[in-house]
Amino acid sequence: MCTCKNSEEGFEVNCESKQLQNVPEGIPSDTTSLILSGNDFGFDTVLSADQLLPLINLLDLETIQLDNNSISSIANGTFQNLTNLRKLGLGSNKLTSIPIDILSQLQNLTDLDLNSNQLEEIPSQIFAKNPNLLNLDLSENNIRSIAADAFKGLTSLESLQLGGNLLSSVPDGVFDVLNENVSTICLTDNPWICNCGAMYLKVSVERLRSSCGNATCTFQTVLTVINEWSIPVECFQTTQVATTTPDRDVSEISDGQPSEATTKMTSGNGISTTASPQSDVSEISDGQPNETTTKMTSDSGISTTTSPQSDVSEISDGQPSEATTKMTSDSGISTTSPQSDVSEISDGQPSEATTKMTSDSGISTTASPQSDVSEISDGQPNETTTKMTSDSGISTTTSPQSDVSEIPNGQPSEATTKLTSDSGISTTTSPQSDVSEISDGQPSEATTKMTSGSGISTTTSPQSNVSEISDGQLNKTTTKMTSDSGISTRTSPQSDTSEISDGQLNKTTTKMTSDSGISTRTSPQSDTSEISDGH
Repeated sequence: MCTCKNSEEGFEVNCESKQLQNVPEGIPSDTTSLILSGNDFGFDTVLSADQLLPLINLLDLETIQLDNNSISSIANGTFQNLTNLRKLGLGSNKLTSIPIDILSQLQNLTDLDLNSNQLEEIPSQIFAKNPNLLNLDLSENNIRSIAADAFKGLTSLESLQLGGNLLSSVPDGVFDVLNENVSTICLTDNPWICNCGAMYLKVSVERLRSSCGNATCTFQTVLTVINEWSIPVECFQTTQVATTTPDRDVSEISDGQPSEATTKMTSGNGISTTASPQSDVSEISDGQPNETTTKMTSDSGISTTTSPQSDVSEISDGQPSEATTKMTSDSGISTTSPQSDVSEISDGQPSEATTKMTSDSGISTTASPQSDVSEISDGQPNETTTKMTSDSGISTTTSPQSDVSEIPNGQPSEATTKLTSDSGISTTTSPQSDVSEISDGQPSEATTKMTSGSGISTTTSPQSNVSEISDGQLNKTTTKMTSDSGISTRTSPQSDTSEISDGQLNKTTTKMTSDSGISTRTSPQSDTSEISDGH
């Protein structure tokens, strides 16, 4: 009926596929290996100790194969007398859970085969009483989850088979308890989600040389999970990058408070950038938000911080004045632009303005006011941004770094101006002295020194005094500007100051010609208009 043979490992009894429902009588007491595969031990789905009763005296038994027997559960105490058992085969059965009580009785187990069952999870410390286990096969089950300490106690494990399950991720540190002797952790044929959460797998088992084949990512995003022997580089190469955009604009504003929105932008080259405010919109007065700083960080490691160079200030009647914003990325590219258009003019507030953006790479965007500087009252002009373009094609954008302030008697105090050309030369203009000694509404001569970022210093002073004054207004003035490099520039209006109303000059066009032959025309993009009361 059953066959017997001696081998180097001991005496083997093979009763495979004999339609047995119980262990036959008469098995030699020196049997070390018993093969009972392919029988009907699970005819009533439960394997009991009574079915294995003849094994009670087999004290030398080390291996028992019970695979493919339709066993769905194992009664407690079934293997309690098999204290020397080393190898237990329960593969290809119908077990839905690991029999923890059975395993606690088999502390000398070195090999446990539970492949091709219906297991759904690996519970906490399920193998804590099996420190001698070397090979554990849990492949081809329905395992979806593994407890973080499921493998605690397996200090001798060398091979772990988890292929062919329903695992999409594992807890961080789940394999840390395993001994350094582990040579194989097979993770093939699982629906792995290869995102940042799977980074632990790559780091923890990168030393392994798995021979079970190549695992792949079912849901591929960014990372190559596991190591090159278990999950190939194709996981990263075939990554599909998704683009996320807001479903709607920043909305749901109540009481002047816009809600926070986070936006993810993905470029065609696969670089994605996430933008979100670092802080909430705060300090709102009369329904107007104050300064907001935004940091944009891309997956490539490039971060861009956006913040105004100056605070939003001089707010009157709920209207902020114009603010200039500088955006500087870690790659060294800087861009200047207004955070928002200044609009809705009332009570001496500026109209919408467009600002020139100049990057360090030499890319420039024309800046010009969209409307005239208008509605000036009480001697307070608004900020104006001017573009100067030379005949050589060099364009320069001029705008005050600070607002025109502290105006007594209709006269502006010192203003500092920074000029930046597309060639990368930056020039800062500031009077060395305040406009002073004013009589009859006329400023006396002032000397101005302009120093560029390249180290070239230019001193500006009128060649002649203010002359031909009519009705308290100065006429044509010629100015010579000489830099320390020896380049001199003459500045004179192309036309006289004209269209003076109530002691105020209107549009003036200025041509600046240097001795090197470079000519630059400077003119406001719009007239100064609607002047009242001599301001």
